[in-house]
Amino acid sequence: LPDSLVQLGRVLMEDGDLDHAHEYLNQAIEIDESFGPAHEVLGYLLLRWNEPKEAGRAFEQALALNHATPELFLAVWNAYMAIDRLERAHELLLDGVGRFPQNDRLYAAAGDSCVYAKGDSDAAEPYWRKAIKLNPENFSALFSLAGLGASRGHRREALELLRRCTAIDAEKTRKRWKEDFQSPLGRFRDFGQDPEFRKLIDG
Repeated sequence: LPDSLVQLGRVLMEDGDLDHAHEYLNQAIEIDESFGPAHEVLGYLLLRWNEPKEAGRAFEQALALNHATPELFLAVWNAYMAIDRLERAHELLLDGVGRFPQNDRLYAAAGDSCVYAKGDSDAAEPYWRKAIKLNPENFSALFSLAGLGASRGHRREALELLRRCTAIDAEKTRKRWKEDFQSPLGRFRDFGQDPEFRKLIDG
């Protein structure tokens, strides 16, 4: 029965009926508070309500009940990063990598976490490379490695990785390129006027 209520809650949440979704999820938890998926989906709902702190608690409750999915680890990382619980976010994400060693999205996020939570791009590199090894079309990891190469002055490597990004999603690559120039990192700034980079980005 709790599973049926959780599934119904998911459907209602996807339809935008958050209040009724919340009711069904609470009913599922009242019936069996040890049912991890109910806490996971409640966390997603709380994120929709822009309550990352409470969402993080719900996600951690699900994990404490030995319920885990790659999406859950990504969600709790995002929730805790949003409220500057950087250490806990990073710790949980690495736990996710350990539990799901074939999930490229977790590796890509772990690389990002090394940068944003730890300020260590060198530590990030192996995670991004592993993500690409698992999935050669992991856009996030490809773009991050391109930026890392550019920041190190490795022009040819950065250009080739960026070319792979445009082959996957040219519009997304242009968007991320513009965001990079507006960020404090500015990894591509040295190549902003480089003809080959400009031709690639401008299409």
